[in-house]
Amino acid sequence: MGFVMLKLSGYLKPVNQVGNEERLLKVTSDKNLPGTLRSEYCLINPDQGGAIGYGLILFSGKSAENIPMDSSSPMMTHEGWLDYLEDGDIIRVNFKDGRVRVLFRASANSNSILLTERCDHFCLMCSQPPKKHDDTALIDEAFQLLELIPASTKSLGFTGGEPTLYGDQLVELVAHAKRQLPGTALDLLTNGKAFSDESYAQKLALVDHPDLVVAVPLYSASPAVHNYVVQCAGAFDPTIRGILNLKRYRQQVQLRVVLHRETIPTLIELCEFIVENLRYVDQVALMGLETVGFARANLDTLWIDPYEYRDILSEACDMLDTYGIPTNIFNLQKCVVNQQDWKYQVPSISDWKNDFLDVCQTCDERSNCGGLFSSNVLYKHSDYISPIVN
Repeated sequence: MGFVMLKLSGYLKPVNQVGNEERLLKVTSDKNLPGTLRSEYCLINPDQGGAIGYGLILFSGKSAENIPMDSSSPMMTHEGWLDYLEDGDIIRVNFKDGRVRVLFRASANSNSILLTERCDHFCLMCSQPPKKHDDTALIDEAFQLLELIPASTKSLGFTGGEPTLYGDQLVELVAHAKRQLPGTALDLLTNGKAFSDESYAQKLALVDHPDLVVAVPLYSASPAVHNYVVQCAGAFDPTIRGILNLKRYRQQVQLRVVLHRETIPTLIELCEFIVENLRYVDQVALMGLETVGFARANLDTLWIDPYEYRDILSEACDMLDTYGIPTNIFNLQKCVVNQQDWKYQVPSISDWKNDFLDVCQTCDERSNCGGLFSSNVLYKHSDYISPIVN
């Protein structure tokens, strides 16, 4: 493997007096922006010479020796790990302690806004383990971030934690996204339980977002299995009611099924349940396991080699497809699924954490394969990954 996962947060070192505030800044390499705009921008690696009025001038460590000390703008450096920044990216900078986080990457294949780390589930394989602290500043930041993201952005995700814990404020955020980015598709990741309240589903529908997909996980047709996977007693029934209410108000719904040892045994039963009771959903996403967060901690319980369940996966896809339910396979490699299922595969792993094994270099299908999570390369992946020779 020759890939290093992009680092999205870390610390900067001040060069001059930078203040104590925390700000969102758009990234630019243009040293000649109009003066009235400069305070909203982070200027990256300018040539030597003064650059006045920018919210921040950011230098890579390798160019720090050329820092123009005559600048009146706040100046900070990093040790090269942010060299991937480019025009249109958006960062959050805490000038007091130097912490920086990349919130939006203009060239990324997917961008998501984390709204909260709080959750009312405790899923066995959660990649973002919930935390019990007041992080309402995140949704306030999201409102501001939507005003900075380019209108040309094709898609955007709202994720958590559980975003519906914000109640009506989440609905207001979706409405704000519609106003600021009317041409941007929006994915809302939620456990769906809050929409068991029909009035809440109706409020979301009344926003009338032109391209909103509500992505809801459903792990089994057995309430006991679903509740066990999400580690929440009684979760199954409100989840189903939430899905029904969303569809009652004509919202797009994607069902998500993470594939692991606890969900594979009832996958066919779940697909039968979907075609009999939820045939009007807009998509079913069958998703490989990402070995981070709780999934890594529970790996001995959850791991099953995808190659071992490839025939079950084929049966599931065939059943859903037969009944006209759009079906996709996320996060699995072409060499570990049956060839008949390649048509369902989607390159879904975010580019900043996407990797390949060394053996993948000679594969004829590499350019058409979604690759692996970097965490799976490090901790656990299929034993059957091998080059495909056409």
